[in-house]
Amino acid sequence: MKRIEMKFIITVLIGIINYISFTFAWYPSCDSMILSLNSNFSNLSEFWSVREISQHFCEHVHDSKCEDKVNSYDSDYFDANQSVFLSLLCDNVWRWEKFTSIKRTKNESILKKTKFSHFNIYNRGISDVNHCDKKMDMNGCDFYRHLPKMFNEIINDYFNIGQSRIYWIKWFQGRFDSKSAANEFSEENFLIRICDPENKDYYNTSCKYLSNYLNKANKLLRKTKVIDTKKLTEQGGDINCEDKFSKNILYCGLLGSNNANDDFLNAIYNEYLRYRLFMEYYSKNLSSNPKLSNIQSNLNSEKLANNKEKIVWVQQNNVKIREALSSSLRTISEISQTFPLHIWLTMYQENAHIFMKELSKIYPPIRTLSDKLQNVQKAE
Repeated sequence: MKRIEMKFIITVLIGIINYISFTFAWYPSCDSMILSLNSNFSNLSEFWSVREISQHFCEHVHDSKCEDKVNSYDSDYFDANQSVFLSLLCDNVWRWEKFTSIKRTKNESILKKTKFSHFNIYNRGISDVNHCDKKMDMNGCDFYRHLPKMFNEIINDYFNIGQSRIYWIKWFQGRFDSKSAANEFSEENFLIRICDPENKDYYNTSCKYLSNYLNKANKLLRKTKVIDTKKLTEQGGDINCEDKFSKNILYCGLLGSNNANDDFLNAIYNEYLRYRLFMEYYSKNLSSNPKLSNIQSNLNSEKLANNKEKIVWVQQNNVKIREALSSSLRTISEISQTFPLHIWLTMYQENAHIFMKELSKIYPPIRTLSDKLQNVQKAE
């Protein structure tokens, strides 16, 4: 009997270990992932073109995933295949088949822009040839100038969507009712519906003020330039982001998660990590490979000097992007904390105004009664 029980316990333990391994150790740590990628990118001089180094990068990172564990209940997930920046980059260097997580087919695409030309990424040569066309070697395409601009346009959409979430606009809505949204916002923050018809006279001014804010926030969600929030809402509606955030970082980070701040940060950093990894890889290739220069010269020293100018440009843009991200995230955090207080003060001001208006009706009788009740007899 004891032998049977022991065998059963061992079987159960093995099952638990296998489950834990599959569930929690599926993603390597981000440090080990980056070390693994660096080993794949160790040979920096074998390529003849910028297009080739981009293709090589896409081939090796498309399935790279990692996890930074904050604690036993909270983790940050990073997935190259779910990066908008990488999907667009690899689409335009003949490696679109490697990136399948983000739908980009014509009728189902959640991206409004899919080609370099949509981002005004092109460089014309003497023969009027576009060196940023994926048919070319792309040595004459100014990646060092163009890619930071493309990344900024993508991230700008992220922050516009993130800002709309602060104002309680959670998804794309065909017909937007600002008063219903205002009621939802106020009920969540103040346990009162300030645009309720039964209370419309009481908080009429605050209702109009908040509704105006929410209308503007809804426009941020509708007028994105890269991400189609309507398609993203439709495709992600069935996902439980509490359990399957890593399955759709884009939808859960921007629209679907109840843990909006942390998951939004995760989505931002997933893009930033992939952008920085590629730009570092691109810069290292430029620093050691004169073949990637597009200047007409037989001297490798002149070609490397030209490449160095591009590297400096990349480094300067990296600093600007990092500072802009830090500033924008700080602003988003401040708005999320202060905006409910701002609306509460607006409601308080409206209450105070109503109180003073009503007080003015009862003050004159009290003042008159005070005069009548005064003792006007002279003291002996």
